Amino acid sequence: MVHELCRDRITIDCSVNAIETLNINSDVIDKCVDNTFAGEDWEADNMVFSQFAQEWKNYGHNLYPSVIINGKTFRGRMTPDNVYEAVCAAYDTEPKQCRVWQ
Repeated sequence: MVHELCRDRITIDCSVNAIETLNINSDVIDKCVDNTFAGEDWEADNMVFSQFAQEWKNYGHNLYPSVIINGKTFRGRMTPDNVYEAVCAAYDTEPKQCRVWQ
């Protein structure tokens, strides 16, 4: 539903509209976002962005498209089916949903 509301691009107005439509407490979201910053300054280091940047360095997934499954980076031409197949193959015991899909 949110994709329908924010079809062209995600803006503040679109986000607020989606949050209200889904009856989500925006204070919880604001607090979550605020907690990702190291200090009270919005220009301070953001822990989430720093973690993503470190993962880009560690796994080399700054090239798109890419996905990391169990610490192994897959990149290049991917389809949803390729990714689903890789996720299913990563399990020691294949889940029922994977068997049904195959």
